[in-house]
Amino acid sequence: MRILFVINTMGRGGAEVQVRDLAGALVKRGHQVGLIVLLPFEDFEEHLHTHGVETHSLHMHKGSPSARAIWELAAFTNRWRPDVVHSHLFSANILARVVRAMPFVRSWRALVCSSHSQREGIRVHQSRGAVPRGTALHVPNGINLESFAFEEGARAKTRRVLGVGDAFLWLALSSFRDNKKDHDTLLRAFARVLERQPTAR
Repeated sequence: MRILFVINTMGRGGAEVQVRDLAGALVKRGHQVGLIVLLPFEDFEEHLHTHGVETHSLHMHKGSPSARAIWELAAFTNRWRPDVVHSHLFSANILARVVRAMPFVRSWRALVCSSHSQREGIRVHQSRGAVPRGTALHVPNGINLESFAFEEGARAKTRRVLGVGDAFLWLALSSFRDNKKDHDTLLRAFARVLERQPTAR
């Protein structure tokens, strides 16, 4: 099959990493895979090319709707002729739906729109009339567990580099650009850990 992904950005965020890994895995299964990013690439473009994924950026600007981008995506899909378009994140989902509804766009066998936020959950979409009741599916995030295989040597080396000895260590990675990740709750939870384990880091 010819599978085209459409996503807002391509950086080191959760949705972006999932799309990167999914695209590469689909190529391994013999599919032709393309990826269109709305904004300029931040990361992973070379990785995707190495894994056989064709890429294209619409070079949009964050927060600025673009009629040119709509026409460019429509023209690209007409040339590329995907069987399935799989969009991720709010703006890409909207753009993909608009383009699919254009009368001159060659029809795709399927359009899959994935939300990656509680604010875009099934109930929210149904209450706003974005999807008919009973037609949306919840699919848990897929994780390649082989990427997290335990290595005692690597663990010991990292703890030495961080200088934490045998102390309980909690490592949290997240974006600090806004409060979507709810860092307040994380810090309050860790304060409770410190009450029980004052040596925790």
